[in-house]
Amino acid sequence: MQFIHWVRRNSWILGFILLGLWLAGGVFLPVNGTRLSGLADKDIPARDDLIRLHVIANSDTEEDQALKYMVRDAVVEDLTPKLQQARGITESRLIVQANLDHLKNMVVESIEGQGYHYPVQVQMGFFDFPTRCYGELTLPAGRYEAVRVVIGQGEGANWWCVLFPPLCFINVATGNSEPSEVEYNSYVERVESLNNKAESLSHYPAVPEIAGAPEVGGAMEDKVQVRSKLWDWWRMNQKQTQVSQS
Repeated sequence: MQFIHWVRRNSWILGFILLGLWLAGGVFLPVNGTRLSGLADKDIPARDDLIRLHVIANSDTEEDQALKYMVRDAVVEDLTPKLQQARGITESRLIVQANLDHLKNMVVESIEGQGYHYPVQVQMGFFDFPTRCYGELTLPAGRYEAVRVVIGQGEGANWWCVLFPPLCFINVATGNSEPSEVEYNSYVERVESLNNKAESLSHYPAVPEIAGAPEVGGAMEDKVQVRSKLWDWWRMNQKQTQVSQS
């Protein structure tokens, strides 16, 4: 008990010691079994290195939403293997542009196969996105290069994903977009690799992005961020110490 009280009274000392180790060696606390060495408090990846996917349903009816998810599955399953072979954003952009007509025909056929005859728009360009949180990763609001698929009137709920680097994950059998621990760890490794622009991403497996994650309010930031668990832990202990002493 005395040791616990000493730790509480002197948590600021421990905090500075850990902070010094962090700054000296780039040591970070584990998250989901992964050591985020070199990730926390870094801006990764740059916005220009992403190609996102945006699928917009005709309406919010149950049938139109189901159709949206079917289109999502078809597009992701078609493009992901192709983009996994890309050596960078330029090559990925060329792959997507070369497949736009194919994607539109595929989406139209998929929709008509379900008995619907909605018009379909498939475009590649720069579009506005809200702030999105995907586990430890935050994509701030702003304009991103994306493939946009609009079904019918395009008045229904949206679905977002990241096509390049291939971070889309879909469990077609369950419809679940939550990543497992192994998938999330692979995802962190992939994000870390984006610091090296010359490295090919082709050897990485498909890994998850959490679709439908809640939007985050607050100030807009320019780049993707991964938060430092050490800094959060130290701030939390400081607050607890202040409360116990008051």
